Amino acid sequence: MRRLLGILIGLLMLLAIGTAHRLVPDDERRMGSITTSGRLGERMDTGGFTITVEQVEVARRLTVPGLTSTRSLVTEDGVWVVVTATLVEGWEASSYTRTRLVARDGTSYLASARVPSDVQLTSGLLAEPGIPRRGMVVFEIPPDRLAGAVLRVVRGDVGGGRLAPEAVIELGIDESAARRLLDRASTPLELRPVDYG
Repeated sequence: MRRLLGILIGLLMLLAIGTAHRLVPDDERRMGSITTSGRLGERMDTGGFTITVEQVEVARRLTVPGLTSTRSLVTEDGVWVVVTATLVEGWEASSYTRTRLVARDGTSYLASARVPSDVQLTSGLLAEPGIPRRGMVVFEIPPDRLAGAVLRVVRGDVGGGRLAPEAVIELGIDESAARRLLDRASTPLELRPVDYG
């Protein structure tokens, strides 16, 4: 009887250890970003920065005004997704270079390096505390990845950002909205530099 009781207690302990092991969060959950979810048009406060995504546009050609001339950026197989937003850093100068557009299937697209940094809201320039920055974040993606895409804005440089505040913004692009945006994609969009204040 004592032997059977010992075996039963041993099995229960193994079951408890296995259950406890499954409940321990992985590194991504323990040290990943702290997310706040929101939607297009909503002012989101992540506790480290605030962001309001105001508009999403799609084009096949962008015009980039320069000091002496205007140049065009064309995409052949994809589309440009241009997100206009206002970002206000909360408490220390930070960068947002890990901002990405995430497709429904989980594929991530970083902001396009083909677009000048003075246009990109989340370029390598530091956001200073309390100073609103209004600008665009430009992505180049395949057209079939538009529906269901979400914007993820995280504070910190590439490789950093452990426990950093992150905004996950639902852009409201369902299948019909994606078709409407793609139907208007032939109209060129003019990019504007980031505006401060």
